[in-house]
Amino acid sequence: MGYPVYIVDGGNQATDMQHFATAASKDIELHMRRAEDAPNNEYNLNKPLKNIETQLRRLNDYGLTDENSYVAVPIIIPVSLENLAEQYKRVMGNYIHLKPHTTQSSKEKLLTFLERLYSEPDKYRKYIEYMDPENLGLEYAYGIIQEINKLKCKKVYVPAGYPQEETLNWLAGERGEKPELTNYLATGYDEDNKVHNMLNYIKDQGWYDFNLLALSKADVVNLKKMDGYSDHIYSSYDTTVNDGARGVFNLYPIRENGQIKGYSFNDTVTNEYPVEEFPYNDEVKDIAKFVGLSVDEAVADDAETYRFKQAMHENRIDESFSGKLYPVWKLFDENELREKKIFAKGDFVDYKLQNFFRRNGDYKIIYPKGDCENSGRPSVKAMWGSSYSILSAIKRDIDKRRIKDNLKAYNNLDLNSAILNLLSNASDQRNIGNLNDAVKHLSKAVEYIDMDGFNPNNSMHMNAYKDLADLKFELGNYDEANGLYNFYLNNVCKNYRLSFSESDKDKYINEIKRLFHRLAQVARKRGEEDNAKICERAAYEVGYSRLGEYVIKRRADNDVNIGDIFV
Repeated sequence: MGYPVYIVDGGNQATDMQHFATAASKDIELHMRRAEDAPNNEYNLNKPLKNIETQLRRLNDYGLTDENSYVAVPIIIPVSLENLAEQYKRVMGNYIHLKPHTTQSSKEKLLTFLERLYSEPDKYRKYIEYMDPENLGLEYAYGIIQEINKLKCKKVYVPAGYPQEETLNWLAGERGEKPELTNYLATGYDEDNKVHNMLNYIKDQGWYDFNLLALSKADVVNLKKMDGYSDHIYSSYDTTVNDGARGVFNLYPIRENGQIKGYSFNDTVTNEYPVEEFPYNDEVKDIAKFVGLSVDEAVADDAETYRFKQAMHENRIDESFSGKLYPVWKLFDENELREKKIFAKGDFVDYKLQNFFRRNGDYKIIYPKGDCENSGRPSVKAMWGSSYSILSAIKRDIDKRRIKDNLKAYNNLDLNSAILNLLSNASDQRNIGNLNDAVKHLSKAVEYIDMDGFNPNNSMHMNAYKDLADLKFELGNYDEANGLYNFYLNNVCKNYRLSFSESDKDKYINEIKRLFHRLAQVARKRGEEDNAKICERAAYEVGYSRLGEYVIKRRADNDVNIGDIFV
């Protein structure tokens, strides 16, 4: 028997979550609670959030969970902070200062506001509709939060959401930079820094979509890249976020005798999502027929490409050309390639001139829009989001629990001793120049520290994170170094604020300055000049001005986005 995991969700996403959870860990004993399976007398076709509340209430009323259970509620109720503040003012009669860094401190006020909407929805209907244009049942947000808070379980998780996804897609369309955005999501390459310029513009405007369920007592799990450390372009950065895990997965087509039998989240051999249960078959059929094939199998030869190009010019393309992909540089002249930004979309195109493809290092066909891992593993669809991060976090926590139990049961070795051994081994490997081996030992030490419960007052814990961050930086892994440095810096700032000794305060100030200078270096390595300048300004102000004290306070509150301080 595995560890009981309850997923409360609905629609196609519930199906995705079910298959992903099953694929994630054999230690999961899965229990699905679908919104559409709510009892007939309580089901509301037009208010899916009402049905989520119903299913959570049933978990509580029937005592279905216990202290060994994990509960995932992969639901996002997004409202822009600007809109939320405006409707709060209209309903409550006073102003609330809502910014990403004030969400945590505004929790009680916002919960009182949501309670009022929940208690008298008809009275406040027009204000609800301003925040819920699709009429999903936002008035039930308070009820959902209360049921989450009542759950008796080991841990409950909600997604942080995607504060700038919708806005970034809109802005990219307005600026004619959709190809650059799509290419960045697939490859991580930001041509002329266009994507980061758009992100900075969005932050400067104060546009931020907030998940109301982050006001609950659940773990609020952020979207992270494949390494589990690095922020994704759509990661959240408000102060309710207190967790993060990998949330990007490619979906590889599993073939048998040339026929697709299903898809894999994790490798290229295991059928984890059978094709008959996959709800997106029609959506991906024109993509799946090529993804994962060799270039020789999929791409037309010169003669076939010439015939297709002639058909293009004579406007007589038909399905006889549907079995191959065509090199774009042989179809379009240089002006078209440049003006239509075709190479930003891909190197090969299908006969409809709609779906673009590339090849990976193994000369297999990949669909760039499906490669959310940035790994090159062929994928028909990008399966990403903080909902997947929730299940990664559950897997992580279950793995930690299992390893911790095994250490005690079989090795008669406490975690503290195991951590000390790993740190000693890491030091030995570093001293003889085996940096990659040192990283392996330090990574395992950090994993055990998290199991044991990270303590910022424990110098062994702090040094493990610092040393791992420094090694990642030294090896050029700047994304992972960035995540580790930010975590370490936040905790140094916490220690500074709790310190009474002037000598200790001076020591922490020097370390904070060093870390901001290092984060500036990391930002430049990642092509983020604006962030580098913010870090340099922070390094200057810390220990010198009241602004520096405010920087430390914000970082001690786990707020990594401090650029607004210097505006």
